[in-house]
Amino acid sequence: MHGKVGRSLAIAACLVVSVACKPVTVLDAPIYNGQITSAADVVTYARRGDSTATAVLQSVTRETKSDNMDGSLFWTVSQCHAGECTVGERIETRYKAPFSLSGEFCRVPNQCMRRAALADYVGESFLVGFYRDAYVQQVDGVGGKPLPQVSSLNGGYYLINGGHLYNNDPHWQVDAGYQEVLQLISK
Repeated sequence: MHGKVGRSLAIAACLVVSVACKPVTVLDAPIYNGQITSAADVVTYARRGDSTATAVLQSVTRETKSDNMDGSLFWTVSQCHAGECTVGERIETRYKAPFSLSGEFCRVPNQCMRRAALADYVGESFLVGFYRDAYVQQVDGVGGKPLPQVSSLNGGYYLINGGHLYNNDPHWQVDAGYQEVLQLISK
C-alpha cells in the first residue's frame, strides 16, 4: 500500500512540475541538417506580404469554416514595421494541416524553446508577416470560400525571446536577431 501511495505522489509531482514550469532554452536538440533562415531571408519573406508586425498571439482555435481551413490564430498588433497595419489591430490568420501547431521553437545553433503546443505561447510576442493573397490561394487550393479580413502566415512567424527569433518549422531554423531584422526592414 505504501509503495502505491509513494508512486502516486511521485507521478502527481511530475505532473505539477511539467505543467507549472516555464520553458527553458535547451542545448540538446538533434543536429540540424535543414535550411537556415537568415535575417535577410526573414526580411525578404516579410516584404512579400501585406504587412509585417510584432504581434501578440491571442488564441489558437481549431474549427472549419466556409474556407475549408482547419483553424485560426488570432493576433493583436503591438508594433507595425512594414505595410498597412495599426497598433491594437486584431488580425485573424487561418491554417490548414499540416501547419505546425508544435510547441517547439528553435534557432541556430540548435537552441529550442519547448512547450506542449503552439497554444501554450498565447500572450507571447512574435514577428509576423500577414499575407492575404497567400490565404486566398490556399483556400482556392482546398475548394473553400475566402473569409473577409483574414490572412495567412505563409511567409513565417517567429517567436521573439531574448532578442532572438525562433521558428517552429522543423525544416527551417532561424539565425537572426529581432533588432537585426527590424533594422533591415526599415532600410
